[in-house]
Amino acid sequence: MKTLILIPSLLPDFNFSHIITELSFGPHYPGLLNPLDKTSATTDKHFHKFQYYLSIVPTIFTRRRLVTTGSGSLDPATIPQPPTLDMTPNPKRDKDGVVHHSPNVQMGVDRHSVFTNQYAATSQSREVSTQNVPGIFFKYDIEPILLIVSERRGSFLALLVRLVNVVSGVLVGGGWIYQLSGWMGEVWGRKGSRRTGSGGDLGVLHGRSGSLG
Repeated sequence: MKTLILIPSLLPDFNFSHIITELSFGPHYPGLLNPLDKTSATTDKHFHKFQYYLSIVPTIFTRRRLVTTGSGSLDPATIPQPPTLDMTPNPKRDKDGVVHHSPNVQMGVDRHSVFTNQYAATSQSREVSTQNVPGIFFKYDIEPILLIVSERRGSFLALLVRLVNVVSGVLVGGGWIYQLSGWMGEVWGRKGSRRTGSGGDLGVLHGRSGSLG
């Protein structure tokens, strides 16, 4: 568990109200909105403590096709690797004889993948006494898992199959609606004819009874 503490100068009228425009751990992935992005917290107290608990999950967004093994598990060899440290000694750089590890941006570069981190966040805030330390605290844990999000396009044949299924479903549904509407029309017509026929018979009977009288 690591803690990041942000404490401004202890002036008589300091305030810990804040706005988080963007908080991320790693490169930005287009369209990804982190839980604390564009959030704010306000307080009118001078000694106030804001604490955020973050659970960070390493994530790879890739457009490469990931191959699975026969058992259905992901083949590790198909996972693109992030940029690593340069472990090669460099006499011009390591003049003191010590190999200085530096990020090698050319190693493991993959234009089809983004190596970043996602996180889940919970927060709590409370007023503290003058004997406690106020401020904005970020406590975070890095989860021992790796999440891979793969974007894959379907084949043209799969698109045709989906279109055929959609058209077939529309035709079947239309046929059912047509049959149902025809059946309802027939039922309604039978009810109307029964009402008309029964009314005529009563009139004839009344007429006959009137003539006999």
